[in-house]
Order: sequence, then C-alpha cells, then structure tokens
Amino acid sequence: SDDDIAALIASMNADVPAEEPVIEEPVDTTPAIAVVRKDFRTCILYFVFDETNMIETYDAEFKYLYDFINEDSESQIMVVGHTDERGADDYNMLLSRDRSKAVYDRLVKMGVPSSRMNYKGEGERSPVVPNAKTEEDHQKNRRVEVIKIDLPQADN
Repeated sequence: SDDDIAALIASMNADVPAEEPVIEEPVDTTPAIAVVRKDFRTCILYFVFDETNMIETYDAEFKYLYDFINEDSESQIMVVGHTDERGADDYNMLLSRDRSKAVYDRLVKMGVPSSRMNYKGEGERSPVVPNAKTEEDHQKNRRVEVIKIDLPQADN
C-alpha cells in the first residue's frame, strides 16, 4: 500500500542527516572608504582592493578633508596614492597614481585651488604593513595620504 511505501521511505531517510541550509552572507559591493587623521599634517583615505573611484556619497569624508586642508591656507598639499603588494609593480604604480588623482580631482571640484596641490603614486613601495598577510593588513596599505607641506618662509 501507499502507506507502507511512505513508511519504508521515511525509515530509509531516518539515518540520513538533514542537509544544513546554505546561508549566503550578503556581499557589500560599496567601496569602503574612511578618512583617518594620522597626525597634525596628514589625513589618510582607505580604498578597497583594485578600486579608484570616488563615490559621491562620501561627502562627509571629503568635507573633513576640505576642512583639514583649509586649517592652514598657506601650506601646500601633496596627495600620495599607495597600493598593497598584490598585483604587478607597473599596474600598482598606475593604480596608486589614479587613486591620488581621483582624490585631487574631487578636492579641486570642491574648491581647493589646484595651485596648492600636487599628486603622485608610490605603488607598493611604502607599505604601512610590510609583508601583509591578512586582509586587514592589506587594507592599511591601500590608501591615499593627504599631506600638508610647509613652505620655506621668505626672509624679509
């Protein structure tokens, strides 16, 4: 009978462990960028792996940078891009330059005079964490530093 078949199937499946449901973690595709004030002269922006774009929603971070730069209207600003060590040297050099240029362009768009700023890429040459092993350590190396540079004072 059908009841006997159902009972037989149920008894056969009794020893088979139930499959664990697969829970997929949500993937955040929004580039994570944060601004950290390292010291009196330097602010650092962090990038996700292989990203250069400056998303318009980071208004608060760029307002902070704008205010940081304008605390001292006499200093020049150097915008320096960095990468982690993953990837080819030439590619990382271009990526770091593109990151610094993206920050530079956004600051110019906000009203910082381009005559006060320069930008450059350092690639993977100046890691904060040499020989990074964890993603957290790699993240510390993927950055743009916005550095105030004092100009020599002219003698009167």
